[in-house]
Amino acid sequence: MSTILIVDDDDDTRSLIENRLGSIGYQIITANDGLDGLGKARHHKPDFILMDMFMPKMDGSDVTRELRMLGYTTPIIALTAAVKPADEKIALDAGCNAVIVKPIKDNFEEQIAAMIRAYS
Repeated sequence: MSTILIVDDDDDTRSLIENRLGSIGYQIITANDGLDGLGKARHHKPDFILMDMFMPKMDGSDVTRELRMLGYTTPIIALTAAVKPADEKIALDAGCNAVIVKPIKDNFEEQIAAMIRAYS
């Protein structure tokens, strides 16, 4: 099964996603801020990244841009509580493949599984 890197500075959100995706068989790596996420993405080379857009030290759009400049083609899905079209555009312009709006919904696992299939 795929390895997913979850990059989110909110402990509760990160834990919720880790538990829900881990319980259906995904291998999970977590990072608690953008800088940590950049390092873990480079070191572990996950199959899929869930990236919070607003974090301390380095925000998700900066991490995504950096990974793309380094040649990473790993699918990156933006996680954001912001619902303005401009915020979605920022994530997509940075190199994210798609955007999921928080809070995490009941069908989150199915959403992620469908995205992994689509980008594999």
